[in-house]
Amino acid sequence: MRVRLCASRFQKHCWESANYCRTETILCQAVGSFQSATRGGVCLFPGANREWEDSAPFRRSRLLIAGSRAPQVFSSMSMNLGNWQLDTVNGGMFRLDGGVMFGVVPKHIWKHVATADKQNRIQCANHCVLARDGRLTVLIDCGYGGKYSLLDRKFYDMESGEPLLRSLASLGVAPEEVDVVVFSHLHFDHVGGATRFDSSGKLVLTFPNATSVVGRCEWEEACSQLPELATAYPSQDIMALGELTRPRLIEDGEEIVPGMTARLTGGHTLGHLSLMFRSNGQTALYPGDICPSTYHLRRMWHLAYDVYPLDTRRHKPRLLGEAAENQWWMLWNHDPTVAVSRVVRDTKREFIAVDAREAL
Repeated sequence: MRVRLCASRFQKHCWESANYCRTETILCQAVGSFQSATRGGVCLFPGANREWEDSAPFRRSRLLIAGSRAPQVFSSMSMNLGNWQLDTVNGGMFRLDGGVMFGVVPKHIWKHVATADKQNRIQCANHCVLARDGRLTVLIDCGYGGKYSLLDRKFYDMESGEPLLRSLASLGVAPEEVDVVVFSHLHFDHVGGATRFDSSGKLVLTFPNATSVVGRCEWEEACSQLPELATAYPSQDIMALGELTRPRLIEDGEEIVPGMTARLTGGHTLGHLSLMFRSNGQTALYPGDICPSTYHLRRMWHLAYDVYPLDTRRHKPRLLGEAAENQWWMLWNHDPTVAVSRVVRDTKREFIAVDAREAL
């Protein structure tokens, strides 16, 4: 009875106008406690460059409100962040159940920010990041790859073939040219593309010359074989990484390559990492799935897949607060309409996205 009452009040007060929604924090916390007790252990996997000058985005900016039905974004281009050239590469579009993407937020609210198909699935991007500094070529996450069956691909509405390799090829980058692959975490849509089947059907590394980098905590959790995590990690991909390469295991705050560091956030998984680029006084952050899109800027809007949702609710606002105060660029992983933006604080909606671009 208490949960039903809280949910009813939550639904009644969350909706502010036709296009924007707000969360009544105290009511969300009540409903959130129900999510904490019931979510977790969910099956996560199926069987020519223009510089962004600091002043330019603000001169031409059009406000993107998280929750708008028709977000306005700039056209795509590469981002030059100090010494880094950053590009988004497509790890494969797919669809997930809307309830999975928005957790405790009721459908009659989230339907105003994301359109579901007849199976209640919403479109998800899979923006991996290609970073080049003239010496190293670094790839963040690998998408889901091309190994899944036709049935799995239909279930998740996955793209055919190997979308990540097609996207890299469009930028003139061959798999052998990638020096470092960094994983924010090891769920199927981030690690699946790290391996592929060769012409003989043998499982091989997609990026044979790359060093694989994983958070130590994430690697240990993924390899733990704990029964409650049995469906959370794609065992075939994890085992292949361990057998075909020796991943470099890193800690919170560790520099991966010069100008790129890891930040342990937890929440989505125990060892989830956000990745930060810093160069010539500029910063860009790839938050990963602790905040996968501009739809998830509010504290209570997060994935039902989050294994530690209370940690997400604690750490995400801190991370977004730092980004807003320091004007970081945010590189969104799963947002179908926005690949990069900045964020600013908002008294009603906590944070909103500004200076949005559909791709790099």
